[in-house]
Amino acid sequence: MKAERKNKHNSKNLKIPRSPLAALFAVMFLAVAALFSSCALVSESTEDKFSFRLSQTEITLEEGASAWLHLIKTPADGKKIPLAWRTENEAVATVQNGKITAVSAGETYAEVSTREAKFSCRITVTPRSRNT
Repeated sequence: MKAERKNKHNSKNLKIPRSPLAALFAVMFLAVAALFSSCALVSESTEDKFSFRLSQTEITLEEGASAWLHLIKTPADGKKIPLAWRTENEAVATVQNGKITAVSAGETYAEVSTREAKFSCRITVTPRSRNT
């Protein structure tokens, strides 16, 4: 007759699921947890880094003239970035999608904003020259 071994743990109180469905759920949970933790690491290490600059920081125009102001992204990857353009004083100059139009003599600033930053360019408008 075999002697029974006494267990320290009472196996009646320890409930281990023995169904295949519970095992499948546990494996799927661990796989999803591993996937999300690895994605976060990849995302942080490959995050895109860009710098921006204006094509010009000062523009002088005669009344009625226009010029283009561009926001340059480095590295240039072709991805469009939402931009918001404005001038501080539209009586002096206006801006629409980067095109500066001189209205009347004076000084103002043209601003372009991205989600991350704001850039400005000083605009000086001189009176229209009169040919005599």
